[in-house]
Amino acid sequence: MLKEALIDAFKPSFYEHFWSLKDVSFDLQKGCALGIVGPNGSGKSTILKIIAGVMSPTKGSVKVTGRIAPLIELAAGFHPELTGRENVYLNGTILGMTKKEIDEKFESIVNFSGLKEYIDTPVKHYSTGMYMRLGFAVVVHSNAEIFLVDEILAVGDAEFQKKCVKKMREFKDNGAIIIFVSHDLKTVSEFCDEVIYLDKGRLLSRGAPKKVIEDYHNKKIIRWGDGEMSIEEVWVNKKNGRNNVFKAGDIKLSFSVKSKENVKDPVFGISIKNDKDEEVLAANTHWNKQKTGEFSRNQEIVVTFDISNRLPSGTYWVTPAIAHSNLLDNYDWRSNMLSFTVSGETSGLVLTPQVSITIDQ
Repeated sequence: MLKEALIDAFKPSFYEHFWSLKDVSFDLQKGCALGIVGPNGSGKSTILKIIAGVMSPTKGSVKVTGRIAPLIELAAGFHPELTGRENVYLNGTILGMTKKEIDEKFESIVNFSGLKEYIDTPVKHYSTGMYMRLGFAVVVHSNAEIFLVDEILAVGDAEFQKKCVKKMREFKDNGAIIIFVSHDLKTVSEFCDEVIYLDKGRLLSRGAPKKVIEDYHNKKIIRWGDGEMSIEEVWVNKKNGRNNVFKAGDIKLSFSVKSKENVKDPVFGISIKNDKDEEVLAANTHWNKQKTGEFSRNQEIVVTFDISNRLPSGTYWVTPAIAHSNLLDNYDWRSNMLSFTVSGETSGLVLTPQVSITIDQ
């Protein structure tokens, strides 16, 4: 211990400040929905925590007028030994509701959650999806004027997701302020009036959703290759589909390709990463021992990867790629070209690199 203390005493005493947020400023009016996008670690969730009062800014100030409903960690206030009914009253009280208010809204809360059958069961027996549904139902009945939403509009099954989005739209139409953090750029684009793009704690872009998401998209995508074949579009399940949230076990990922030269036996592949930037699945025609054949100049191809029953719930980023048959050079590689969300109960799903691949010419 003495040796360690002496060594520590002679170590150089220097450190570097790390700013979670730096020079970020904005103001919002009633009825506005603000989207916040950016990579992990950019400061998105920090903004919500500061507005919610969970954290205090080192410098600067935050002025909030109105009751806040943080839809961040929905089940954080649940006690596992208490029933759903008891936790409704517990969470409602934490959110500033009186017992009378909770009594009056209790039936509506339960109906919204869809958990009437389980409301008198201890929540330790609930699945993650059930936790989230009950937590969301309590929060949206709290008469809040400001909603802080962090990646939770994809809770539960598809029908419950629609209900969540519809409820948020109702609040917005009635003058509520909504601040929405998400990796689901499609939902951000469709739901928000304005978007800000953060990276490493700094505000890089602010404005209309289309412009800001394009700024983010362009910086996030890294592309390289000789261009003899090019990846044109990438989609999940249905080309030109509006939905970007899908049920677990129902995923087919496709990308279209245009051949600009005569090409023989290219290797088509994908890499899928989660929102922690961890690769969870990779597949290509070489691993599948598939010869892809010959393609002529200006020929168009669609490559489909059937990854049904492979991905648990979460948000994912897709990198499609085309390599030469020698696997040393690339025709085209487009990192993080598409994001999508998988929702619903996913217990028992197994990740595996073996994926069915079809090529339509």
